[in-house]
Amino acid sequence: MTGFIFDNRANGAMAIILGLLLSFSPIAGVSLPKAQAQTRPPVTYTPPTRPLPPPNSRTRTDASGRTTFNRPPAALKAGNLKVIQKWATQADAACEVISETQNKNDTVIRDGKPLPGQIYEVACHNTRGYILLIKGSKLSEAIPCHISWEMRGQNPKSYACRILANRYSPDWISDRANAKLPDCSPVDALWISGFGKDTSIIEIHCANGLGGVLSFPSRRDTSDSQVTLISCLKLLDTEAKCQNTNATQAAKTFGAVFADKLPACTINNGRFIGANATVEFYEIGCADAPAFILATSGTGQFLDLLGCEKAANVGGCQFSPTRN
Repeated sequence: MTGFIFDNRANGAMAIILGLLLSFSPIAGVSLPKAQAQTRPPVTYTPPTRPLPPPNSRTRTDASGRTTFNRPPAALKAGNLKVIQKWATQADAACEVISETQNKNDTVIRDGKPLPGQIYEVACHNTRGYILLIKGSKLSEAIPCHISWEMRGQNPKSYACRILANRYSPDWISDRANAKLPDCSPVDALWISGFGKDTSIIEIHCANGLGGVLSFPSRRDTSDSQVTLISCLKLLDTEAKCQNTNATQAAKTFGAVFADKLPACTINNGRFIGANATVEFYEIGCADAPAFILATSGTGQFLDLLGCEKAANVGGCQFSPTRN
């Protein structure tokens, strides 16, 4: 399944995620203190069914089910394309326009005020799409599609990106995903919301089964160190529960992210135990080895491992086989 869509989960979901982001501080090392344990029932997860974009001359689907968009021959009028491509390049040097539309009767609204300029929406090959505001014959402002969806969430009369390639292609966040998720080729992305105007919060799911929630500055020059990964295990019992990554996949995501630090095992389960002011605790279950406790910082950095025989003060282990 492939998609990049606006997630209309309640605003409480965004508040939960922001609270998780802002309530912890990364630390280099820690002796594991006592956490407030939380008992969580087993979770059965069925991924929701989402419509795929209809097949047409602009799409192709590979063997994994990933749908991508390419500019077909003569898809755009040559006269218009030259000018629109010029504006798009000014907005983003990486944008090769694959589709565009002009919207004469719509308005982009920010903070309750209409923004001046004629609206052109462009979809780009392998990068994010934009709304281009044109005054006269010059680019006045370029608004990334994910920001336009946030603005529409604040005011339903505001124009937001609607071109098929912009709605369904997660290609533009591949670089952000790979900053935290090894070998991630995004196949589904849910734009949750933004903090102010500068931060994107997106649930991402990869072709290799990894997934999580990413938070990062909404700029193309964002560095890997500015990307934060929140585990879907942490969100299971909240309004912000991941829609495309289940508990086993979330646990395996830890296995990939911390491959050089975790004991050898076939991960088959995981749960969030609890947290204190500086440390989060997760139980990781294995099909062929003892379970163990993983300690991370609130921003997802590895801190330590704890055997189940020493884990009573953080809730103990529930998965079998357990370490003796």
